[in-house]
Amino acid sequence: MNEKKQCPTLLEGEADVIAVSFLINIHNLQYYIRFINPGLTGSWFATWCWVVASRRLPLALCAQLIVAETIFGLGYRFMFEGRFPSLAEAMGATLQFAGVCSAIAVFGRPPALPVLQHKQSRAEGLE
Repeated sequence: MNEKKQCPTLLEGEADVIAVSFLINIHNLQYYIRFINPGLTGSWFATWCWVVASRRLPLALCAQLIVAETIFGLGYRFMFEGRFPSLAEAMGATLQFAGVCSAIAVFGRPPALPVLQHKQSRAEGLE
């Protein structure tokens, strides 16, 4: 009944296993840091670009950037999976891309003169 519990001790070879696992963990940490750093830097830069664009562009055109981001995300996913999109996926991305292009084309046109101003300017030119 008066048994004393002993602290576990390292058996022969366990110290080597612990040392190897520690080195593997340090290697994994360096591996993750190597990929986290560019990810954070890229995310920071993309956020900065978004802030600049949202200040300079009209709100409706900024919304088109969000749609374009979805299209690029799909493209990266297909590259990651190593496959081409299915017909439905390709059609959806194409329609989204066409919508973005048409919205950019609308914002690229110079504003049209209202009809009343146009008639008044023509009448003034005749006098």
